[in-house]
Amino acid sequence: MQTRTRLALLQLFGGVAGWAWIFLAIAAVFHFVSALFFDGRWSSFLWAFGGSAVARFLTRGFMEAQRRRSRWSARNTRGDLQRAEVLVSAYGAVLERCQSVLCSEELLPAPKAEIKAALIAAARASRSAGQGAAVEHLRVGYASLSNFVPAAEAHSSTRLDQLVTAHDGASPEELVRLARQITSLPESSASARSTEEFAQLVREFDAALAREEKAA
Repeated sequence: MQTRTRLALLQLFGGVAGWAWIFLAIAAVFHFVSALFFDGRWSSFLWAFGGSAVARFLTRGFMEAQRRRSRWSARNTRGDLQRAEVLVSAYGAVLERCQSVLCSEELLPAPKAEIKAALIAAARASRSAGQGAAVEHLRVGYASLSNFVPAAEAHSSTRLDQLVTAHDGASPEELVRLARQITSLPESSASARSTEEFAQLVREFDAALAREEKAA
């Protein structure tokens, strides 16, 4: 069961027990006065008093359980955020080292899904702290996962980079021939897919961040 659901249930049960405590305490006072001055039944007072004591015990128990759950949730949230920040930092270091248009997935410090979750968690914390610039950097990092492809495709991208570098300073006619050559290579399709995926991941980041903030 999720922490939010447990906290909501504890709050609900605590509220019901609290109202029962108030109602039974009032009833106990009423039956006490009735038994003392108006020949009422003492058993009614005892039942109301006993019920009030039980309701008070339950109310305090639910409130204490809610406080413990809240503290546990806060500690876990801080721990999760710290782990996310460590992973985001490691991923940022990989981005700095990756000089090619496409890089091998083997360079990533964790699977893409874990890095995405870490980036979203860090972005949520940054937005809560009013750090809009940090959110933008994390959005770019999220979308940059599109640059990480299987090792074979990354190797092909390196060949493209070498081909372009080798023709640096070429004449316009040579550049036209080079452009035709590049578009005919299978490596160019991988770069095109990466560009499309970049835009898709930007939208995915915004949608995931919105869902996280709505659920909070």
